Amino acid sequence: MEAIRDIPVTLRFIELMKTASAQSIYLTQYVPLSPFKDALIKDGWREIQPSPTSGPAKEFTHPDFKCKVGFITPYSENFCKTCNKLRVDSRGNLHLCLFNSSPYPLRDLLQNKDQQPALEKKIISLVRDKHFSELLLNSSKTPVKSLSVVGG
Repeated sequence: MEAIRDIPVTLRFIELMKTASAQSIYLTQYVPLSPFKDALIKDGWREIQPSPTSGPAKEFTHPDFKCKVGFITPYSENFCKTCNKLRVDSRGNLHLCLFNSSPYPLRDLLQNKDQQPALEKKIISLVRDKHFSELLLNSSKTPVKSLSVVGG
């Protein structure tokens, strides 16, 4: 942390996530971040209270540092129940969950501005039906091929 002590940036650590293309890497290289987070807390770092629109990162600050540190811990601290993310991939598919390989096609509603009301109606309908699931921990579900497909 000394390297960024006086720089007002947020350094984020993200646990390796199991995707369809990286399952073998996950099995051999996954390391939970909780020991690193515990070490920061022991060194005087304190968690920042998240806002209702905060993403999955838990951020920490220290009075002697301008930087912040964030942790995204999908496995050691499952975040499915508090997920507030939607993603549209480069093919125009809406993903309600990174770990569900069944996206919802929107491309036909992305062709011109006149379609915006229909697009909004479809997205609102899908979001209302979004179930805060535990797909992340459900090994029987096929995860997204790669997080780069959905901008992760």
